[in-house]
Amino acid sequence: MEDKNLQEIQNEMQCLTPEEVARLFDIHKERVYLFCRKGILPAFKLNNGIWRIPLYKLKEFIEDRINSSKKVNKETEDKTADIKGLRWNQRTGRYEVIRQ
Repeated sequence: MEDKNLQEIQNEMQCLTPEEVARLFDIHKERVYLFCRKGILPAFKLNNGIWRIPLYKLKEFIEDRINSSKKVNKETEDKTADIKGLRWNQRTGRYEVIRQ
């Protein structure tokens, strides 16, 4: 097992609340709770029932969605890669939920 320095360990321990994730992506917090409950978003529940989303897992989740979207977009020659279910709004600088 490789040695991790204190900074790496602290970075892995940082967590966000569903409310913080909702603000980050400009979506309703109930959607974030739904993603947590369904296992779409990597999260865990504390003993008191409060959800936490590890920051490094959220970053991995976003990168995975971007990479899978880029593969699909390469196949269709579409150069505007979005996270599945989310779209980047350049005007606001945030992701938006794609409403269907």
